[in-house]
Amino acid sequence: MSLFQPRLSRFLLPFCLLFLASQNSHAAIISSGTSDTERAGDVVMLALPLTGLAMSYANSDSAGRIQLLKSAFTTAAITSIVKVVVNKERPNGGDYSFPSGHSSAAFAGASFIQTRYGWQWGAPAYAAATFVAWSRVDANKHYVEDVLAGAALALLVNRRFVTPKLGKIALNALPVLGGGYQLKASLHW
Repeated sequence: MSLFQPRLSRFLLPFCLLFLASQNSHAAIISSGTSDTERAGDVVMLALPLTGLAMSYANSDSAGRIQLLKSAFTTAAITSIVKVVVNKERPNGGDYSFPSGHSSAAFAGASFIQTRYGWQWGAPAYAAATFVAWSRVDANKHYVEDVLAGAALALLVNRRFVTPKLGKIALNALPVLGGGYQLKASLHW
C-alpha cells in the first residue's frame, strides 16, 4: 500500500484542486469587483486546505496527505451534490446557496489541521475558517445556515477520514445530542 499512496497523492491533488475550482465555475474563485473582505475570504478558503497539504509534506506525512485528499474530495463532492439537489436561492438572488462551498472547503482544511496536528495549529485554522464563513454571509452570498451546514459537513467528513498523527496527544471537543460538548483525549502511538 505504501507504494500506491504517493501515486494516489500525486493524482488526487490536482484532481481535488480542479474539482474545488469547478464548484464556482460560474465565477472566479477569487472574486473580482467585490469587497476586500470577500476577496480575503476567497484566498483563505483556498489557503487552508493547501496549508494542510503543505504541513503533510513538511512532516513527511504521506498517510495524512492521503487522509486530507480523501476528506477534501468527499466534502467537495457532497457539497456539490447537495447544492444541486437543494438549489436554495442565495440572499443576493443567485442559485445554489446551501451548503456553502467556501465554508465546507475552509473547514475541511481547518479540521484536518486540528485533527492531524493538534490544537496549537487547529485553533488558528478554525479562526481562519470562521472568517471565511463570515465573509460569505457579509458578502450577501449565503445565509448563516448555509455556512453552518458547510462547516458541519466538513467536520463530519473529517471525522470519517482523518486520524491524529501517531505519537501525538489529541484533544477533541465533540458536540453531544441535546446540547453541550464532550471532551475526548487520546494518545496515539
